[in-house]
Amino acid sequence: MKKCFCFLICLIFLVSGCADTNEQNTEKKTIILNVLAGQSSSDAGVEDMINDYVAEHFPQVTLHWETAEWGDEFDETLRADFASGEVPDIIIGKAQNVSSYYKTGNLAEIKMPLEHYVESDALQDVTINDKIYGIPYNKDYQGVIYNKEIFDRFGLSIPKSVADMEHIVSVCQNYGVTPFAFCCQNNYALSSNTMLFMLNEIFKYNYNWGDQFRLGETFIDQCDEALPCFNNHKYMLKYSWKDANQIEQYECDTRFANGEAAMYMTSTWALSNIQQGSDNENFGIFPYPNLKGDASLIQESNMTFMKSNVTKYTNVIDDILLSFIKSKELANEISQATQTVSVIKGTKSMYPDSLENDIAFYKANGRIIDSLIGYNQLSWNYLSEISQKQLEWMNDYTTLDKVLSYAELKRPDSDSMR
Repeated sequence: MKKCFCFLICLIFLVSGCADTNEQNTEKKTIILNVLAGQSSSDAGVEDMINDYVAEHFPQVTLHWETAEWGDEFDETLRADFASGEVPDIIIGKAQNVSSYYKTGNLAEIKMPLEHYVESDALQDVTINDKIYGIPYNKDYQGVIYNKEIFDRFGLSIPKSVADMEHIVSVCQNYGVTPFAFCCQNNYALSSNTMLFMLNEIFKYNYNWGDQFRLGETFIDQCDEALPCFNNHKYMLKYSWKDANQIEQYECDTRFANGEAAMYMTSTWALSNIQQGSDNENFGIFPYPNLKGDASLIQESNMTFMKSNVTKYTNVIDDILLSFIKSKELANEISQATQTVSVIKGTKSMYPDSLENDIAFYKANGRIIDSLIGYNQLSWNYLSEISQKQLEWMNDYTTLDKVLSYAELKRPDSDSMR
């Protein structure tokens, strides 16, 4: 009888132990991390690559994704999450978001040896008070993508001045080639290009112009250098397709891919769409000429991982993010898909040689500007608002003076910390 009793006790302990083990295993397999990802058009599908990687290396983790269009939806969605207290465990935005969201108190400091894996200039974009609040993953270059075959056919050279650009436009017209690919339906592109113009016309010579503007120490409607930042858009529209006001970005990308325009002011990530519709890899890039003739290419830290300050899984997230930046294979895969350059050390550029050679030229000559110089001073929402007003002027519904007055009126919205 005693033997039976002892056996029963042992069996209970064994069953109890198995239950505990099963409970732990179940717990390991049910870690769900909420991810909010801001996406440009080239980023679609990145979540699948990350999911596959996490499934292989962290089988106990499931990522629950919410994606939002970066230009119009991401900021609004995330700020609503902040207000409700439902902060995503992982936030994937751009480096320019870090300084804004840091102020809300919702970002956790990243305490990992990032300097061993991530390029130092990229880390500077996410460093505040000597602490790091994001992990940059890739970068792109912004300027005028041009069709080298068209340029070679007509003996055209990269323009250095406004007069040079006017010459290119004139030659293209003479030979029946549309000078610019342009799409008015994309407010994201108008907003981005406005900042590109401002970086080369204004911020290049006065790094603190945005702060001075916000303090009322300078005025956009009294700044001669601000005029090209608006006029250039109308110029490109004038020398684009007749239906540039109606077409969507996809149609614009497709036409440029088919050689129906010589130049396209955009980011290198647009090549992910352009090259899908073309066998031509003979594209290059140059900065849109500024008034002083010394314009620079714009470099932007793009995909950036941020971590919630209230997540229950901080150590798990750290392990996952550290694994991401250690994996050159994953970095190269994402760079190839998005047509960006990885900022992970030891990775290689996925750009065609023709484009890479142009970028190398501007690097060697010290003609690269970091977009954060502007975005840390003028908010994206502000740029988006004045771009919508620009579009009215470009379609002759208002005057440039009224656009500039509107830009002054919206001065409070320019604060990048709002």
